[in-house]
Amino acid sequence: MTLVLFGVWNVAMWSARVRNIVGDPDLDTTGRLWWSLPAVLFAAGGAVALLRRWLPGTAAGWVVRAAASCTVVYWPVRTVLLVGNGHAAGFVAVHVVLAVVSVGLATAVLLRFRPAR
Repeated sequence: MTLVLFGVWNVAMWSARVRNIVGDPDLDTTGRLWWSLPAVLFAAGGAVALLRRWLPGTAAGWVVRAAASCTVVYWPVRTVLLVGNGHAAGFVAVHVVLAVVSVGLATAVLLRFRPAR
């Protein structure tokens, strides 16, 4: 169930982010490509998490662990940048919630893949 939640969350959240980036009139093509890169990679990690059951081998597990690990690093850094960048309190609050849920799900995925002792 952890993989499904992580996958659905990432695909939904990051797909919405790509949609926002593409529709942003303040970004040029290079800016759209630059800002879309992490969003597409995180959405792809979520898609692999959803398909993990049907993907043979260890590559899919590696992709899911990489996406979860990057999530655990990305969101705290991004949150600090958002808080320190003069955004409105509501905007920051929404992103803090996104960060907490994302890091929580990513941590659960990483714990699931932890080697047995």
